[in-house]
Amino acid sequence: MNPDKKRIICRALLLALTASTLLFFPACNAAKHKIDYCGQQEFYDRPPESCSAGKKVELCYKGEFVATDTDYTFFVDGEKASAKADDDGNIILRFVMPDHDVRVRCFANVTMREAGDLMLVDYYDAVTGTDGGDRSYELVLNLTTDDSIRLDVYNASYGTEETCVSYYVDYGAVDESLDVIEKYKMNEWNQKDGIAIDGTVTVCRFILPGGGFERVSSDNMPEDGTEAFSTVRQVLEKYLSAGEPATE
Repeated sequence: MNPDKKRIICRALLLALTASTLLFFPACNAAKHKIDYCGQQEFYDRPPESCSAGKKVELCYKGEFVATDTDYTFFVDGEKASAKADDDGNIILRFVMPDHDVRVRCFANVTMREAGDLMLVDYYDAVTGTDGGDRSYELVLNLTTDDSIRLDVYNASYGTEETCVSYYVDYGAVDESLDVIEKYKMNEWNQKDGIAIDGTVTVCRFILPGGGFERVSSDNMPEDGTEAFSTVRQVLEKYLSAGEPATE
């Protein structure tokens, strides 16, 4: 056979082989994206750190952490995800991996003790003993019974009735505010002796990864405590300014 013709045939065969490989094994070339469990990795059975775009992800929330009197709600990138209990008491979560990194977060709500909305983050500050009278300001971030995120704003001052205005806000308010709480390790503040400030009191109450709540205040905080409280407030107010009024 003519050498040139042989080279042409070999190249054609090589191109055909390459094309068939790409056709039947496209996933091999798909980029993998990270799965962030928002500090809740321990609650899952062998959770993958990453996955290729387009592949089905199946996560197992271990039954040893599942209580019969508690509702569990899962979000993947701010969208509620489908989850069902299996015969062993685990909760199985399934979703298709998008073409980007994702965040998976679970909220546990004790239904026998807490009916209705689930409080996620509560920021409160008050000034007392001033010439102008006492005043207080509170921002409460909730997961509603229809899985919306609502931010309630309370204002009160001496001699007037407390007011409350509510807004529906983007789910990003949840991730950002809880990220701040994690960054400043606010769940550890009560385990150590800290400093206190006079004339004002600031309190932050927030949901914990495994369920339950922690409450910290300016009566016992680290040196950067004021900065931490201020950052939580700034995050909530940022989403408040873009929120949609919630009407009854």
